Amino acid sequence: MLSRGLFARSAALLRAAENQTAAAGSSLKLNFYMPRSTICFNKEVYQVNIPGSDGEFGVLANHVPMVAALKPGVVTVFDTPNSSKKYFVSGGFAFVHKTNVADISAVEVCEISDIDAERVNAGLESWTTKLATAKNDAEKAEAEIAVDLHKALKSALDEK
Repeated sequence: MLSRGLFARSAALLRAAENQTAAAGSSLKLNFYMPRSTICFNKEVYQVNIPGSDGEFGVLANHVPMVAALKPGVVTVFDTPNSSKKYFVSGGFAFVHKTNVADISAVEVCEISDIDAERVNAGLESWTTKLATAKNDAEKAEAEIAVDLHKALKSALDEK
């Protein structure tokens, strides 16, 4: 008896949550910014794909609310299912709100088309050498971060 009553209350709560989510709308608003500038504010988009530290994920309207740390990688913003723009982010955070708003706060952002492949390759080579010759933990940590960043940049260019 107790389980039936619990099931009925749970079902009612789920229906109420679904109705609230449906009422919130079916479009996703995106706020995408860095400390010194804004990429977009309150822009209506179809979908955004985000490089989370626990894995890449896509956000559509009515996505479950969440907070995720970003790893260096590509944020893809879809204005429509067939039209997208790609940005490289070095890290930051993504916030998905129950109100169909997604905030992406990144440390650095650049369009993939603005990345210079020769500079990325040269930087990767230079930092790999610095990593191999690091004299202490601080030098090693700095070089590891730079190598990881350059590998992510190279991977972003390969996706282009």
